[in-house]
Amino acid sequence: MARTVARVHHKVMEVQPSASNKASPAHPQQRPVEKDCEAWQAWLAPTADPQSPQELARQFVEQGLSVLSSGLTAEQVEKSHEEVLTYYDDVMYTLNQLDKQEDLRSGGFTTFKQREEGRYDMQVPHLDDSAAFPWFNEKAPWLPVVRQILGSDCVRLHQACILSLPGSTRQKWHSDGNHLDDAFHLPPHCINVFIPLVDLQSANGPTEFIPTSQLDWATDTPPLILTAKAGQCILFDHRTKHRGLANQTSAARPLVYITYSKPWYVDLNNSSKAGYETLPPVKQRAGRGEKRKAEEDPALEID
Repeated sequence: MARTVARVHHKVMEVQPSASNKASPAHPQQRPVEKDCEAWQAWLAPTADPQSPQELARQFVEQGLSVLSSGLTAEQVEKSHEEVLTYYDDVMYTLNQLDKQEDLRSGGFTTFKQREEGRYDMQVPHLDDSAAFPWFNEKAPWLPVVRQILGSDCVRLHQACILSLPGSTRQKWHSDGNHLDDAFHLPPHCINVFIPLVDLQSANGPTEFIPTSQLDWATDTPPLILTAKAGQCILFDHRTKHRGLANQTSAARPLVYITYSKPWYVDLNNSSKAGYETLPPVKQRAGRGEKRKAEEDPALEID
């Protein structure tokens, strides 16, 4: 496949007329390419060190995304997975007790939203605890790459988790942010890092990307479905076209995402709290997590 950007060191280039669109109902009908993270890395950089911050930043600028194969350890993934699903259980228990399920369906809360049926966007407070979860904070293994792309003075804007439940449907094509200039393509100013807490497979709803769409929204680059092992990291430009796919399995698919940006950038589209209620104080249910564990493993018995 021909590479779209030949001069990645240039600070500006012309933006194609449709590149500032934030959402799109469809993409030209092309069969998506499915690759795991290692295979895609090998294709992009067959001879260079594919995991150096410099190489990953080069791929990011060119393709609109890059992959850090060595992310979280199995122990870190397990602890994070348990924290996310237990918090979800606690929030749903709280909303049920307060009879606020309709408030969730009709818009949600500042830190807990239902994006589509079966797909929740939630901030999990304990993940911000640097002592308990340093791998999501100052010891995040992807930070050298983020700083290589955005600069050493970059800041973290937001951290949350997308929980896709069994039966959740495919999203529409969208980007998480627009270009800052309608005439010229500027260097990356805001990026997302996806950290799946389960293996991403074609059946449980991985993310489908359009590489190079941060440069040309109407690019004819084939869609790319990236599968990944739990704990691997996918970094992508705020302007890259993507969508979450349907979860056709019987298990939840939690994915932590963290947004970083240049220090001067304000994300008005995704950070606004206007129109949302404040989430009520979350109650910890007695035996929290045990019912869910029993449902996942019927061999367990709960008294």
